[in-house]
Amino acid sequence: MKKKYFFSIFFFILCLGILFSHAQNNINSSEKKYINHYFLAEKHKALEEYEKAKKEYDVCINENPRESAAFFQLAKIHFNLGYYDEAKEYALEASKLDPKNIWYLYLLIEIYYQNFEFEKQAQIWEDLIQINKSNQIYYLEAANTYIHLKLFKKALKIIQKAEKIIPENENLIILKSDVFQKLNDLDKAIEIILSAHKKSPKNLNFLQKLSELYVLQSKYELANEIYYKILKLEPGDP
Repeated sequence: MKKKYFFSIFFFILCLGILFSHAQNNINSSEKKYINHYFLAEKHKALEEYEKAKKEYDVCINENPRESAAFFQLAKIHFNLGYYDEAKEYALEASKLDPKNIWYLYLLIEIYYQNFEFEKQAQIWEDLIQINKSNQIYYLEAANTYIHLKLFKKALKIIQKAEKIIPENENLIILKSDVFQKLNDLDKAIEIILSAHKKSPKNLNFLQKLSELYVLQSKYELANEIYYKILKLEPGDP
C-alpha cells in the first residue's frame, strides 16, 4: 500500500515537472519564479510536508498576489489541519480574485459549517445559484440552511425561485411542505402535498408525508387510509 502511494506521488510530481518545463519556454522570469515555487509547494503538499508547502505558496503570493490558486491551496491546507479561521481568510481572498470558481465557494461552505456560520453558508449557496440556476442541490441546500436557522421566509423565497426553474420537483415540494409545517400551518402543508399527490398518486414519499401530517392533526382515520394505500403499493413493506 505504501509502495503504491509513493509511486502515485512520484508520478504526480513527475507530471508536474514535465508540464512546467514545457510551460516555462514562453513565460517571463516572474511567471517562471511563480511556477517553480508553486511546483515545489505541490510537491511538499503531496508528501504531507505542510509547513514547507505553506512557505512556497507564500512566495507565490508575494510574486503574484492577483493569482488565486496559491490562496486556495493555503486555505485547503489550513482547513485540513483544523485552522478554520486562517482557512477562511485565504479562501475569501481566493474567492475575491475568482468569484465564480465553484471550488473556492465549496470550500467556504465547509469552513462556515465548521465555524457554525450558517447564515454565511446559506449566502454562498445563493451565490452558487447565481452561477448555475439549474442545479437543484444549490436551492435545496440554501433552503435547508435557512430552515435550520428558522429563517422560514428566506427558505420559502429560495423554494419559490427554484419552482420557476425546476417545477414539480419532488424534493422541493416536500421541503416547501416542511416549511409550512414548521410554521404550524398544517393545512397549507397538507394542501401542498395533496396537490402533488393528485398529479403523482403512486409517489410513496408524498403518501408518507401526507400520513405524517394527518397524524399531527390527529386525523387518524385519514392517516390510516393513506397507510393502506402505501401497503397496496408496497405490500412487502411492513
